[in-house]
Amino acid sequence: MSLLLRSMVDGIEQSQIGVLDRGLHFGDGVFRTLLVINGQPQDLERQLQRLADDAARIGLQAPDASTLTRQATEICVGQNRAALKLLLTRAQEAAGYQASVNHCRSVLLLRPLRNHPPHFWNDGIAVRICAMRLANNPTLAGIKHLNRLEQVLARAEWTDESIAEGLMLDTQDRLIEGISSNLFFVRDGVLHTPNLSRCGVSGVMREMILEAAPAYTRDIRIADFGIDDLLGADECFVCNSVIRIWPISRLVSREPAQSWPVGPVTQKLQDKLGAAWQRKK
Repeated sequence: MSLLLRSMVDGIEQSQIGVLDRGLHFGDGVFRTLLVINGQPQDLERQLQRLADDAARIGLQAPDASTLTRQATEICVGQNRAALKLLLTRAQEAAGYQASVNHCRSVLLLRPLRNHPPHFWNDGIAVRICAMRLANNPTLAGIKHLNRLEQVLARAEWTDESIAEGLMLDTQDRLIEGISSNLFFVRDGVLHTPNLSRCGVSGVMREMILEAAPAYTRDIRIADFGIDDLLGADECFVCNSVIRIWPISRLVSREPAQSWPVGPVTQKLQDKLGAAWQRKK
């Protein structure tokens, strides 16, 4: 299967950008990835708002939301299940680090969904703790910028296909997130998720979970946590906008391996936020 179904650059259907694009040279840009179901990009309004917010934080003026909405809707026509990636790069040739413009180039990439097994949603996934650490930089914390080298190196640490995700800590051994996901755990009815004020990506699905969680939990706690806090959890899960919610069933980078059940809070959030169709496969 092709890794690319369709693509657009600045609203024109094509699959190439210039070799001097600042996104390629400097990671000078931002992106978001959406789930597409029955031709409809999910959570599109939220995603475009977060994309524009991230762009503004690095001095980029995002295209008008109505323009990106039209392009995203057009490119997804006829696609039953897919992933849509929206990228914004600074529309200037990379002659040096100094940027002289604040408007951007838009790139839309429509790709097939990865064929994850249903038990990832039903029974949970195995995860490991990555040796690669996230650098603390509050200026970029929360932004989904194009420099993903930390995540690339973290994902290179293992080849065992039974391990679905790696959990990343910062240089002070604080839990931050998964390589491509946000992290939550439940203890004594309280939902916990790491503080992302120093590093990490603030995902749209994380935001939606924080909004929905009061109906299913006693409280929500956003704070600094270590591995021991996770080990004491009653249930835990990772999330992003494409997979929605995967329960964590095992942490395999410890002896003996730590395990958790697929808990009621996780299941209720899956049902609320669109993971039900995956679990029914």
